[in-house]
Amino acid sequence: MGIVSSEVMLLNLEGKGFCGGVLLKSNFVLTTAECALLHNHSGIRVRTGNKSMHGAGQVIDVTEKHIHMRYDEATGENNLALLQLREHVECNNYQHFICLPDKDFAEHVLIPQLAGTVSGWKQEESEVRGSLVELQVSYLPERECEQILNTSLTNRQYCGHHPEPVDGQLAGGNFIAHDYKGTWFLTGIFGAWPTNVSNWEPFIFTKTSRYMMWFKQKTE
Repeated sequence: MGIVSSEVMLLNLEGKGFCGGVLLKSNFVLTTAECALLHNHSGIRVRTGNKSMHGAGQVIDVTEKHIHMRYDEATGENNLALLQLREHVECNNYQHFICLPDKDFAEHVLIPQLAGTVSGWKQEESEVRGSLVELQVSYLPERECEQILNTSLTNRQYCGHHPEPVDGQLAGGNFIAHDYKGTWFLTGIFGAWPTNVSNWEPFIFTKTSRYMMWFKQKTE
């Protein structure tokens, strides 16, 4: 089962995609706070089970959204939100929720030692367009990332890079996961698009391993 089986698209009431997300449970989607705040929860629907903007898939209403209580719009810290779905997603070979690794495994094995895959859609003029894309992303050490982007990272963030310039802008709410012995583990959520520097494409991810208690509190 591939990484794309966990990817979902957020739709507005007009049926237009505006962000991505990832299934944490059959009735909970993780995305960014920035994305979730674009619409009231009643104005968001989740589409699952397709790789194309115009493909077939389940469309499920959102009944509640949980913005992380310490989300800082100015700095982008704690840029996470959970969307509760009205119905459970029908899990099968084409759609399934992703695995969450514990903190030590994520931060000492998956992130620094294994290349990750970013899954999501490209965005044009605030609307998701085209088909699902996957990018191979390698870990970028904290100090090197801070020098390239001229910014400081918190202990809840990490950087990755793609060796070639990415054609187009990625939508918010896309995520990075790592394949370990045939199982995909979530390690980060992608927020704001980074600055273009030389031939590098640095990405800043929110470390999902630092929010395990919050996930548990909101989804159980």
